Amino acid sequence: MEHVFISYSHAAEDVQFAEQLTQHIASQGVRVWIDNTSIRAGDNWLDEINSAIRSAYGMLLILTPDSVRSHNVSYEIGFASALRLTIVPLVLKPISGEHQMLDHIKTKHHLNFTMQDNRPWEKLLETITDIKRRHKTALTHIDRITAGLLDNLDQEECERKLVQLAEIDDPAAYEELLKVLNHPLRPIKLRALEMLQELTNEKDIRAMNTLRDFLHNGHPALRKESVKVLTRIGIKAGPVLAEALYDRDQSVSLLASNALVKLGDDAVPILLESATDRERELRVLRTLFIMGDASIPRLIQSLGNPNPRVREIASQALRAKTNGLPPLLDAAMDPNKLVRMTVMRALGNVRDPRALQKLLNGLADPSARVRAAAADSLGKLGEVVAISRLLDAMNDPDEGVKDSAYKAIRQMGDGVMQPLLHALHNGRSEARLAAAVLLRDLRDPAALQGLISAVEDSVPEVRQVVIAALANLGQDAVDALISVLESTSDKRRTAAVWALADIGDPKAGPPLVRALGERSNSSQFRQAAVWALGELNVIYAVPQIIRVLNGDRDKEVQRAAAEALRKIGTDDAKSAHDTWKRKQRQ
Repeated sequence: MEHVFISYSHAAEDVQFAEQLTQHIASQGVRVWIDNTSIRAGDNWLDEINSAIRSAYGMLLILTPDSVRSHNVSYEIGFASALRLTIVPLVLKPISGEHQMLDHIKTKHHLNFTMQDNRPWEKLLETITDIKRRHKTALTHIDRITAGLLDNLDQEECERKLVQLAEIDDPAAYEELLKVLNHPLRPIKLRALEMLQELTNEKDIRAMNTLRDFLHNGHPALRKESVKVLTRIGIKAGPVLAEALYDRDQSVSLLASNALVKLGDDAVPILLESATDRERELRVLRTLFIMGDASIPRLIQSLGNPNPRVREIASQALRAKTNGLPPLLDAAMDPNKLVRMTVMRALGNVRDPRALQKLLNGLADPSARVRAAAADSLGKLGEVVAISRLLDAMNDPDEGVKDSAYKAIRQMGDGVMQPLLHALHNGRSEARLAAAVLLRDLRDPAALQGLISAVEDSVPEVRQVVIAALANLGQDAVDALISVLESTSDKRRTAAVWALADIGDPKAGPPLVRALGERSNSSQFRQAAVWALGELNVIYAVPQIIRVLNGDRDKEVQRAAAEALRKIGTDDAKSAHDTWKRKQRQ
């Protein structure tokens, strides 16, 4: 249905006049399309607007300061101009200053409606009639030109008809040019693309599917022209341009790359998502590198993408930008915690030592997710000077931060041993415990002497973990632990016994028996010693264990001795155990 399209802002006075205008010209038999009556609930607003403009033979623009500032009105004017639709501005209020939007408007059609008592209604109707007449004349002319055009294989005649179409100042001619993109002759397609390149506006993307077909099936020259038209369309053509980036013809690929660079940072997510294999990854990285610093914010943002492939390529691109670190460092203090978290992760992926201080600061961030991200990145950075702060983070109230700090230290490799041993002997109790946990899990014989000297720690939890760390060293620790049995420190000797029991090496049996016979032993040592002899199944120690069972005054030592005899299980051991049990029940 042919109609005039009314474009206006939704300011109160503009709406009131739009309703008045609709009623007046409709009463004179003019078909009108206006959004407040023509769009139903549930309709796609943009699709309906586009469709209405395409099928219009003219546009009436209610021109006011509000409409000049309206994004919707600006879009409608741009789209109508791309389709070569005649626009008639009705000046309802004076416009001061220069406005880019007005460049699309043909000034010869302006009508002054500023004086309420003297509005040019008759002139408006004459203008609408004239536009409609010219449109019908154009349609007749277009029909004559395009008759049989899509089936015509005479290249010279087809090119002449295309030139005639391009000269017709009517939206119908633009529509026919779009249809010619499906012409069977490649040179005619190319010529139509050249004309569309001159006429198209980024608001109209109906040629997109045809252009995509050209990119996949066309001659290189046709693919190049398609890229040029896509470049004019803008960011909406980004996904198709990304496809062209991987064209087998290098000149087509280069054109697509340059087009994506011109699109700026909006093209970054499109590029990252398109790199599904190694070859594509290289082309994407090349394009991102050409973009320069403009791509950095979007690359940082992409480090939070759920797709690991996207995160990997974004990280590579950031590493390739040698001057990319300062923007990252600045963003580390962003008020948005999600941005800070993403930056912390990015700094780890970039692996630049200059990021150390920002990552250390991140360990004190109010957000647990940011602290965890900072810890993860410190592990990737591998700077051992961060270990003391990471040990503190292992006591963070958040379990995720604790886990990240633990993993970060383990990730640092060989350089962690000395900082951990230093913390084990000189740190606060929380740091000593964290260091002990890591040394326990690392199982490195190089920590042996440092662990032995820490078995007298004032904090029971630290001592327990140190003993477990010594036990984890296994055979590497046995001789050193046996020598500790001759120490004058009861705490150290007791810790060595527990570790030897956990290791389970039979060679610890004789020195344990000798040590148990000494009169100066504390009850804690005696309890540990008999327990260890039971764990080691030292049969020749049964007589001495029986003496401890029957003669020791400490009930805990007696219970440990009884349990040791039960485990050894010889006749005399079992008899002594059973006798002791009966006495306990009496």
